[in-house]
Amino acid sequence: MAGTASATTREYPGSFVSLQEAFDSCAAGDTLLVAPGLYIQPQHRNVVHSGPAFTVLSSAGASETVFHCDYTGFWLTLDGVGSPSAPMEILGLTITAFDGAPSVLAALDCHSSCLELEDMIFEHNPGNGRGLEFSHGELLCRASTFRNCAGNALVITWSAFAIEGSSFSDNRTSGDGAGVRTYRSKGSIRSSRFTGNRAVWGGAIDINHGGALLEDLVFEGNTATSWGGGLHAYADEPVVIRNCVFRGNRAEDDGGAVYFIGNYGQAGDRMDIENCDFVGNSANTSGAAVFAYGSAELHITGCTFADNSLDVPGLGATVQSAIWSPFYMDRTVVVNSVVGGGVGVTDPAEVSITCSDVWNNPAGNYWAIPDPTGTNGNISSDPRFCGAAAADSLLLMNSSPCLPANNACGVLIGNHGEGCETSVAADKSWGQIKSLY
Repeated sequence: MAGTASATTREYPGSFVSLQEAFDSCAAGDTLLVAPGLYIQPQHRNVVHSGPAFTVLSSAGASETVFHCDYTGFWLTLDGVGSPSAPMEILGLTITAFDGAPSVLAALDCHSSCLELEDMIFEHNPGNGRGLEFSHGELLCRASTFRNCAGNALVITWSAFAIEGSSFSDNRTSGDGAGVRTYRSKGSIRSSRFTGNRAVWGGAIDINHGGALLEDLVFEGNTATSWGGGLHAYADEPVVIRNCVFRGNRAEDDGGAVYFIGNYGQAGDRMDIENCDFVGNSANTSGAAVFAYGSAELHITGCTFADNSLDVPGLGATVQSAIWSPFYMDRTVVVNSVVGGGVGVTDPAEVSITCSDVWNNPAGNYWAIPDPTGTNGNISSDPRFCGAAAADSLLLMNSSPCLPANNACGVLIGNHGEGCETSVAADKSWGQIKSLY
């Protein structure tokens, strides 16, 4: 935060009898410097602030500065604090042991405020223990950790948001989006990881109306008991997924990694998936990796899908679109499904598949649509992955038909180029490649 001429640094605990008193003493632009320690006594929580914006900063970092809500209260509520040019800043704290409180939705509950968070940890909030609830404002969250929260780690409603360099792990909810849930909000999540989260819809992320840019993310081992093991989106503004990895996510119904439901013909319901990997995801009957439904316009470009699986053979595909949903796929590899087809489109509004390689899918490379192999640059050939190590098993041998020099389109098909250690590599079975990934 930009300082003011009269800005003051105040130390906590220092001579303050409570955290509320410390907050009340701070003027706009001040810094409240928090000493390391475990703050578990009642005077260190249940703070209500609607005054000026200032900075709360630990002197020793989040791991050494812990505010423990003792399962009986909340840490802080903000209402009408800060502006885009002068936000409230909170840096380097751990907030833990929130288990619900009357009229307070999270350990940190913010309304109509502008807030910047950095190097924060929200953890071990059981029962109804959300980490952060944010509504009607602007949120920037950097380099923070949300783990083991039982009532959503982060909920954003009617707000603009940017999340960068953060991790969401082992969060649980009986609702939707255990890691991040957004409602009528718009923003971005970049360079972050979502692992081991579990919800009903959207094991890691649920987007309900609004839109988002999801870029450079890893989704691994997330579960939905219904739709969208990694992500569930019901959006009326564009959702863009770029340079992401979806590995080992699971939906008990449909959309093992991603489930996208449209607005049945209303404007804005479009999802673009660009340069992403989908490996080892699974669902019950439809969309082992991706399922789009209900006039959901889906564009998939430059992606690699491998080793995804359905529980029930013959009822769906790895990439699946249904019910008047326009479907566009370009320069994409869909191969080696364990159970199920490769690409399936039912009741389509429009279908365009170009310069793609769909191969070795046991229930058929194309499901419910005519096979376009041999037209518009589409092929059905072994992509010839290197499989030399876990990090490069989707890279290609120099003889791969997916390399620009080896296909009629003259483009890279899939998300990975040539990368084998030697120019001449021995063939490997798909089982050998899977064991290395």
